[in-house]
Amino acid sequence: MTTTYQDFFAGLIAALRLHDVEFIETRANVHHRQFDRVVKELETLSRTNAPGTGSLPAVFRPTIATGLYGEWDDALLALQQGFGSSPNPSYLGLKLVLTKREAADVLADFDPEARQILDHLAAVYSGEVASSVDAA
Repeated sequence: MTTTYQDFFAGLIAALRLHDVEFIETRANVHHRQFDRVVKELETLSRTNAPGTGSLPAVFRPTIATGLYGEWDDALLALQQGFGSSPNPSYLGLKLVLTKREAADVLADFDPEARQILDHLAAVYSGEVASSVDAA
């Protein structure tokens, strides 16, 4: 089963929450720099056919005009209605309001290998581990 972009972002946010991320900073596009590391890591893992990547989206492209990931911003804006809380679209960050139990429930919808990939990507996003691109 192929994961939709919406499901991927829900899984990534849930995995971030399990990594004790409670706030996604968006000031000065910090979230885009962190997501760029996730994108590059996922591309590397997909190229090597790492277990769990086959069901996840493998292609995210920044817009030509801004170099930013529109899907990531769209996902964060959509999450304001669910997993997150922010005062308005001109937010400086997004507070994650889902509990760790809710995050685990979201991730339970993914197969175990995809959960491992999402966990790894969350660790890359949060800076807990270096991506394979950073290490190169």
